Amino acid sequence: MDIQAAVQFLPWNRMVHYVQDGNADAGFGLFYKKERESFALYPEVPLHYSRYSIFVKKGNEFRFESLPDLYGKRVGFIRGYKVNDAFDRAVAEGKILVEEVNEHALFAKMIEAGRFDCALANHDFMLYTLAQLGL
Repeated sequence: MDIQAAVQFLPWNRMVHYVQDGNADAGFGLFYKKERESFALYPEVPLHYSRYSIFVKKGNEFRFESLPDLYGKRVGFIRGYKVNDAFDRAVAEGKILVEEVNEHALFAKMIEAGRFDCALANHDFMLYTLAQLGL
């Protein structure tokens, strides 16, 4: 296509704001949300698929099959990420206690330190981060 592109890695919220303000032409992982239609265009065919997983410190495992299994839990979450409307509602209703952090490396260290019961994160990126940290 002979298109030149510059890729810049940014904290999640900053990336969203860059796209919203027109300071970036695109943002990978900017999943569809109704409120983003005002500033983002989404192709009919996804450019990227992402899988989210629950991560826990070894020895602190619990049964997880559906959203209610997180009720009453302290859940670590990357600031600005969105999972789905049901998760957002459960957080707004106080059923799930979310502790937000800015970066995956800090996130992984907080899991190891037992700062929350579990972490909800992008599966592949979190596995990569844990491997980089030797966890």
